[in-house]
Amino acid sequence: MRRIIVSTAGVILIAGAVLSVFWANHINSHRDGPSPWAPFHMLTAAIRMYELDQGKLPDSLSDLVEPDGSKTWVGPYVGGKFPRDAWGKQIQYRVLGVKDFELRSVGPDGVEGTSDDMVKGTQQENP
Repeated sequence: MRRIIVSTAGVILIAGAVLSVFWANHINSHRDGPSPWAPFHMLTAAIRMYELDQGKLPDSLSDLVEPDGSKTWVGPYVGGKFPRDAWGKQIQYRVLGVKDFELRSVGPDGVEGTSDDMVKGTQQENP
């Protein structure tokens, strides 16, 4: 009986140590606030949900919140206001092909085409 108690206590201590390491890493990774990529991931998920229901990409981001008269539209796919980038600017959406799209933020400088732009799409490798 004593051996079981000691073994159980050891397992609990090890599990607690492992969880505390993961918790510390989680806290440190969010110390500076949410990731600037968070609105991109949310919009990507909404676009993919729309695509599953409609069989095509939305023509514009407004298609995610405004019914188009289709029987398969089950939105809104975005609740509330559209998310903005980390600097409060509107995220741009562009259809690149039948299954390809791009979401773009002009970044902190507010100028498109500069090195601080954030781009997420089906043709880029992004976080």
